[in-house]
Amino acid sequence: MEAIIEYISINQQELYIFILAIFVGVEVISKVPTVLHTPLMSGSNALSGVVIVGSIIVLGKTDPSNYLALSLGFLAVLLATLNVVGGFAVTNRMLEMFKKNQVKNKNHDFTDNRYLLPGSGGTLYRWYQDDESSGFCEKRKQHRPSRNDIGYFSLLFNPRFR
Repeated sequence: MEAIIEYISINQQELYIFILAIFVGVEVISKVPTVLHTPLMSGSNALSGVVIVGSIIVLGKTDPSNYLALSLGFLAVLLATLNVVGGFAVTNRMLEMFKKNQVKNKNHDFTDNRYLLPGSGGTLYRWYQDDESSGFCEKRKQHRPSRNDIGYFSLLFNPRFR
């Protein structure tokens, strides 16, 4: 207990600065508008990238016989990598929300290999595409056959396309 009190008395100024930085950080982040959270996420991903580089450097300079330091260094690299990958995935999903829906091309190209799968695979692929021409009802999650499906199915039996 005396060692802890001695450490606090020696590093008192650094501890005050650290505690003050925590409060300032909380106040600054709470005042940020929601529109700016995406760039902040990217910034935190960049900081995690710096943590990865630092932990790799420290791990490289560790004594090979010190298994505790090696395992903690490996854990630091692993967790920082997961943080970066997860952060970029979340940022990408947030950016996807702001994209406008693109209109799909109603004039499908019959030379596209997806529509000429052997057997009924081409028709089944066409049934589950999520656009109006396929006849897929989003609310009921079931298929209503349309002329396009019959046309794709008839491609399989047409002598010109064999």
